[in-house]
Amino acid sequence: KDAADLGHKLSQFNVGRAYSQGDGVPMDMKVAIHYWEEAAMSGCPRSRHQLAMLDGIAGRTDRALRHLLISCKLGFKESMDMIRQLHKDGSVTREQCKSALVDYLNAQDEVGSPLRIRATMM
Repeated sequence: KDAADLGHKLSQFNVGRAYSQGDGVPMDMKVAIHYWEEAAMSGCPRSRHQLAMLDGIAGRTDRALRHLLISCKLGFKESMDMIRQLHKDGSVTREQCKSALVDYLNAQDEVGSPLRIRATMM
């Protein structure tokens, strides 16, 4: 929790998850959301994805989609998979899905996938 309070985004995500599940701390979704929002603002794609799921459940679909799109720009596969599923369900337009895919692939290019790195070494 100390690292989370100092702004470490992975710690913020993990503390949020602990509070959401009551893992070693009292279950408190307000506190969990606070830590996930802090982590999301620091660039944690997992937190963005988690917030998207919560917003989707609460019916805030526009906000959920924004979180997913940002998470895709950060290269988070689960968010890309979710956008593809939402496109199949008709909740996301073809253009939104295509834009998310382009952003996701650009993020993958920036960090370099293990397969791409290995291929360039051969």
